[in-house]
Amino acid sequence: MKGKKIKILFLLVAIFTLIILCTPEKEIEVSDGYTLVLKKSKDSLKLVQYASNLDKSLLTGYQIVKSSGGEYLLTSGNYPSVFEAGMAGFELFMKSGIEDYRIYYKDKFVKDNYRTLLFIGDYYGRQSLYKYDLVKKKSIPYWSRWGRKVLSLSYSEDRNYAFIITALSWGIRGEFPFVRDARLYHYRTQDDDLNELFYFGRGLQIYSYWENEDTFKVNFTKPDTLSPQILVQSIYSFDKEGNYSKLSERKFDLTKDGFPKPSVLKPVSVSPKGKFHFRYIYENGKSFIYLKNLEENKEILIKEYEGELSRNEWTPDEKYLFLTFKSEGSNRKSELIVVDNYSMKIRRTFYGPPYMNLLVHGNLLFFDEENNGISGIGIYDYANDKIYDRIMIPGGCGLKFML
Repeated sequence: MKGKKIKILFLLVAIFTLIILCTPEKEIEVSDGYTLVLKKSKDSLKLVQYASNLDKSLLTGYQIVKSSGGEYLLTSGNYPSVFEAGMAGFELFMKSGIEDYRIYYKDKFVKDNYRTLLFIGDYYGRQSLYKYDLVKKKSIPYWSRWGRKVLSLSYSEDRNYAFIITALSWGIRGEFPFVRDARLYHYRTQDDDLNELFYFGRGLQIYSYWENEDTFKVNFTKPDTLSPQILVQSIYSFDKEGNYSKLSERKFDLTKDGFPKPSVLKPVSVSPKGKFHFRYIYENGKSFIYLKNLEENKEILIKEYEGELSRNEWTPDEKYLFLTFKSEGSNRKSELIVVDNYSMKIRRTFYGPPYMNLLVHGNLLFFDEENNGISGIGIYDYANDKIYDRIMIPGGCGLKFML
């Protein structure tokens, strides 16, 4: 009786194997979605064996398909953007250790704009661009040119593009700032290519900002050629793909208006889905932050600080709020606090340089920090409340600019 059961069991296994072998090969269908490729091979049976050893709970809708090039691909998931696919791939790596995943879209592999990120770092005394790999936790020099020190780096919200401002030199001369040989570069993630976009030349001041998710602006100020006491501020607008759209100008009289200052960043006080709101009050050199749950109509004082609020960021799922404060005292470091919105409590506090730039990147927060007087970048896994990595470059580095 026992022998018959064993024979039946082997027969079922053989039938199951036959079904797999006889299943028609699928061609990858052209769709609007991005998918993860975990492994590729010319032998589909090797992928079947590989897939059988994986934890199925970590995969989403996995299947073995055949590409137009004739290779078999083990795929998982379907995502609306390359960024979300990259984020899913990184989360898979964190849980399973699979690190050689790639992203596939419309019958071709595409660049992962989540896994790698540009930042500014010192390279032989010149501020240059580096590229950081989240999976490998490694940084490599990406772009460095003589006479082209990187002044600022600004990514688009979808991480598909970035704008980089460079200059030969900048600083303070007498009572006024100066910038020499200022230029604007444009970076395309999918092409992994950096191209010069615009030449500004010599002036007094240059700064940039995203007006919205599609429009990038550069403000460039220089003296009027006929009246030195008059300053001309040219405002250049570009779409995120680098196309120049328009130019507007405004003038300032130094004797009446003084030197123009960059606009103060306004805090985004309401969370992405409208469930939370924070209220900021600044009185007598102190900041008071109140957090309110709009659905429950509950508000509490979250933070009192001797200094000003610098900037804030919400996570897309509204679970966390990040706030940075600039200290009034010269001996105190600036603070970054992590607020758990649902418990309405401060979860973490980090300390850093006067200007702490922030970048919410999926379930990670990149932020400027300082260790033993050298600027660096911290990477905080806010979903698991731990530091994932720290980027340190000899001579220092910064997320959006270096001080």
